[in-house]
Amino acid sequence: MVSVPLRILAFLAGATMVLWVVRSAVWTVVVPRAEQVGLTRLLFLVMRRPFDRAANRARTVRQREAIRARYGPTTLMLMPVTWLLLVMLGFVPIFWALGAEPLGEEFVLSGSSATTLGFSRPNEGPVLAASVVEAVIGLGLVALLISFLPTMYGHFSRREQLVATLSSRAGTPP
Repeated sequence: MVSVPLRILAFLAGATMVLWVVRSAVWTVVVPRAEQVGLTRLLFLVMRRPFDRAANRARTVRQREAIRARYGPTTLMLMPVTWLLLVMLGFVPIFWALGAEPLGEEFVLSGSSATTLGFSRPNEGPVLAASVVEAVIGLGLVALLISFLPTMYGHFSRREQLVATLSSRAGTPP
């Protein structure tokens, strides 16, 4: 039997992680002004290293620039995946704290709830309530992604327009 304080601590740790991820997602997508969002910044920093390595190994300037051009869009597309995975990970200790059995079922239950696939379903009580909350958060993240993509496409389109204008004025290579 696991002690109650340990379950409370696990619940609080999971809830803190979930709230941090949801806050990061909302601030990244919804807040119109430039805000420092820790999770977004961390993801961009982590993704920067492999792209820099690949660009440094490129043989031509064109190859190097092609690799660097993929850094932003790739990282942006990984953001919703990261949000969803971290929410799923944050709900694992929540389900454990609420008594999801058998041990290990928390991972399956979290994945089923966050993606709303429904292949694993708790029968009743607080675990079922947490499962519904996770499903709502998962759907909310999908909605954020849907609203996020057209906005990002518009920004990248404007950027490419400015780059083309600059290239025509400065020449290639500048």
